[in-house]
Amino acid sequence: MWWRIREVYRGIKRLFAYAPIIYKSEDWDYEYLNDLISFKLKRMEKVIRNGYCVNSHTYANQIKHVYTLLDEAHGKNIFKQHEDVKRAYKLMSKNILNWWD
Repeated sequence: MWWRIREVYRGIKRLFAYAPIIYKSEDWDYEYLNDLISFKLKRMEKVIRNGYCVNSHTYANQIKHVYTLLDEAHGKNIFKQHEDVKRAYKLMSKNILNWWD
């Protein structure tokens, strides 16, 4: 019974955390998707860095590298931005299955 109350509380807390990102997003631009992915990866990195999985430090560093690339892509010229985003997605696709241990 208590776990359900805790689950509802955590769900509401997540809704408020994600609300500003979703509110600002537009359906026509992939940069908002990158913002959402970056936000999620930052939250995952905090949990994984706490040692909840095998090789947590390595996985947390991989995640940090991906969201850093996505965050740094903002404000760059279009060519450099696309290169950073491609590199971030390539790293993510290579490692993402390991992040859920």
